[in-house]
Amino acid sequence: MPSTIPVEFGTGRLGDEIPSWLSIQPLKRKLYGIDLYFREAWGELSTAARSADELRGWMNRHAILLCKPDAVVSRQLEAVFDWLARHDITVVASEITSASRHVIRALWEFQWNIATRDRRDVTELFMARSHMLVLVVRMPSHPVPAAVRMAALKGSADASVRESHQLRSSLSTVNYILNAVHSPDEPADFVRELSVLLDEEQRRRVLHAMLIGAEHAPSAEAERLYQQTDRERSLDYATRRSEWLHAIVATERGGVIDTDHGLLLTELLASVEAGKRGWHEFPTAMAHAQVPWDAWDTVVLGTTLADANVPGRFRVLSGTSVTEWVRG
Repeated sequence: MPSTIPVEFGTGRLGDEIPSWLSIQPLKRKLYGIDLYFREAWGELSTAARSADELRGWMNRHAILLCKPDAVVSRQLEAVFDWLARHDITVVASEITSASRHVIRALWEFQWNIATRDRRDVTELFMARSHMLVLVVRMPSHPVPAAVRMAALKGSADASVRESHQLRSSLSTVNYILNAVHSPDEPADFVRELSVLLDEEQRRRVLHAMLIGAEHAPSAEAERLYQQTDRERSLDYATRRSEWLHAIVATERGGVIDTDHGLLLTELLASVEAGKRGWHEFPTAMAHAQVPWDAWDTVVLGTTLADANVPGRFRVLSGTSVTEWVRG
């Protein structure tokens, strides 16, 4: 069922452009036609579907919702499940997965051309803190594909433009990067991310669940993740900042550092927050002074203070809104 429209560049034919009903973006249709992740899952879906209509129906009704490590360590998976149920969205299958540096880069390959090195590094750091939960969900039939609808219902990474009914508004998201969940933008991204996030055996289980119209309660997977992962205290910056200052005072009282050293650490934090010093300097100084500090402290500091995007750049592939999809 692949498209017969060739993808060609200066060197000649490189592959086949994907069908237009998978994406309204012409560039995405060309890039995904030669993308190994997309081609892998697309081949499996095309083989499993009994007809072109069934395949298109799957794409219309199914979406992915990825619960990231910050959602796991802050114990928000049940809040995600409750939100899905309230919006008449059925979990078809759930799979536990992990994010290596290669998975992370593949997931955002066509968006991270604008990402700063700080953003890439700190994302890799927190994505490695825990396994994640991939939810494949089924939504009621609608002219707009489920992936597009789910991306809209999930809500923006920017809290200032979210609406109250959106998923991220129901969760304790922290900032632009620590936003608890991720979902693909279009059916084409749904196909590609099946391959990025899941191995062959996991995809086989997901395809079977889609084929039989399964309903699945992901509570067992959630409990397994909780057993594997320590619950993390608040990831809120203000809360963490207060803890850092208390830790500095406690380290002074313990005789590890003197008062002058503690004052220097406090002043360094203020300088970092004012943009006068690099944010990396504070974790280094805290560790050198033997003040308690862990990876989540670095994540909270970095995701709050580091520049996320390189100014003046645009993503290779942008997101797709419901309005754009209908128009397209």
